[in-house]
Amino acid sequence: LFSFTTIDASSIPSFISKHDQEIVTEDESWKENQSIYLKSDERTNSVMLFMPGLFEVPKDYKTYLSRVRKMGIDIVSLRLNAHLSTDPKAHKKLHYKDWVKSTKEILDILSKEYSQIILSGHSTGGALVLNAYNKMSAVEKKKIKGIFLVAPALDVVLSKSQLNIGKALGIKMAYHGMQVRGLASEAFGKLDSKKGLEERIKKEASRISTRTCFIQAGS
Repeated sequence: LFSFTTIDASSIPSFISKHDQEIVTEDESWKENQSIYLKSDERTNSVMLFMPGLFEVPKDYKTYLSRVRKMGIDIVSLRLNAHLSTDPKAHKKLHYKDWVKSTKEILDILSKEYSQIILSGHSTGGALVLNAYNKMSAVEKKKIKGIFLVAPALDVVLSKSQLNIGKALGIKMAYHGMQVRGLASEAFGKLDSKKGLEERIKKEASRISTRTCFIQAGS
């Protein structure tokens, strides 16, 4: 089900292949953590773009993506550069603007090939798709039929234990966290500590002109 699918006369697979080849890593295990393009069994003009969380890859969301696919919706999900990489070269070249660029590029392609698009993302991925949506023109937004965000990254605070785990694994968690904070600021604006989480989400939802669902745990 999750094998890479080549579709004739489509620029989506070629973009995904090129995107994955440019991922900065020397870790061989990453070959199995590729981006995915899943075609529904039904002919459809609908697609969902799903962006994963900071330390996740598309296959980690297999159950969710499979269920959406069974609803007759094609699926595209990108792995992001340097996610969970232990390769020092990856961290030197890591910047959230590269994630933003990749998200915009695949969304531009999907807009040309599909008439209905659903945006979805978890954590970092939630901030990425909402950031992309906010930058779309009014005409482009007409193709967006829904936005589904799970714990979108409004901000990031790394605990001492997370930093220690990252250090043990050779992952520069603090630098990753800094990149997510930059992305969150771009997508949502600077965080006002005086405002509660619920108020913040309501404000963001009020700016979106399509059906939107936020799932966010409070503390």
